[in-house]
Amino acid sequence: MSPVIRSTVGGGHEVEALRWGLVPFWAKDQSFGSKAINARSETVTEKPAFRAAFKSRRCLVLSHGFFEWENLPDKKKQPWLFTLPGQGLMVFAGLWESWKPKDTAPDTPRTETFTILTTTATTRGAWIHDRFPVILEPEDWLHWMDDAISPQELARLVEKVQTGRAATEMNQWPVTPKMNTVKYEAPDAVKPLSQDQ
Repeated sequence: MSPVIRSTVGGGHEVEALRWGLVPFWAKDQSFGSKAINARSETVTEKPAFRAAFKSRRCLVLSHGFFEWENLPDKKKQPWLFTLPGQGLMVFAGLWESWKPKDTAPDTPRTETFTILTTTATTRGAWIHDRFPVILEPEDWLHWMDDAISPQELARLVEKVQTGRAATEMNQWPVTPKMNTVKYEAPDAVKPLSQDQ
């Protein structure tokens, strides 16, 4: 579960904890989410899994940074943490969905999930992975959530991300290999890896 901000019916905003891995309303079961943790910004308006959410269920995904894994010569993987300088928070462009099994009672709880938009990595992140999240600047937060976004506007927004601070100023450092275990959440997960580790 991760915190996201989304618009409310009354025109306000709310913070909710949603599960990562988007499950479209038409999916047969929740396992679909494992295939949809990320959505390519280049095709998000066309893919059946994302196009409905893109039109009306956009959200902001809150994070302190993101991890990528370097492939080492010995076939091991070294995790790296990426953060923005002088800013304790990253805000990713996201989409959310609400799902429940078909033919269930009206009061059956719904499962709410989200995905993160990605774009081609430039400069700071490209050496380790060819994609990174669409990191929004503060002036674009409300626009992303509340206004109609055309594919052309999305392309301009992504271009801004690729040439902004996320592309040129991002901090990056290796962290403990313990992060190769999905459930690892100890404090040293975000600390720079020391030479004796």
